[in-house]
Amino acid sequence: MSFTSIQYAIFLPVIFAIYWIIKPKKFRWQNVMLNFMYSAINDIMLKHPNTIYYNYINDNRFIKDDFYNANHLTNTGAEKFTQILNDTIFKN
Repeated sequence: MSFTSIQYAIFLPVIFAIYWIIKPKKFRWQNVMLNFMYSAINDIMLKHPNTIYYNYINDNRFIKDDFYNANHLTNTGAEKFTQILNDTIFKN
């Protein structure tokens, strides 16, 4: 049984929240990777209408000090993102 199957069996929405960990320099494959990701999320949303998608890729509230490295937020960055996501979820 897939994660989304379990999730729908108990009636919980799946939430995708994405953002750049550290905004990368423009590179040759960036658009291909973004298009692949957007396509995959769109396919999931079409199959599972309860899916919620928040895109923070161009969110300017994050600064370099919010990140520990290219893949991880600092404690401050994690708290900031948690608050942003919490505010978004409960506003909607």
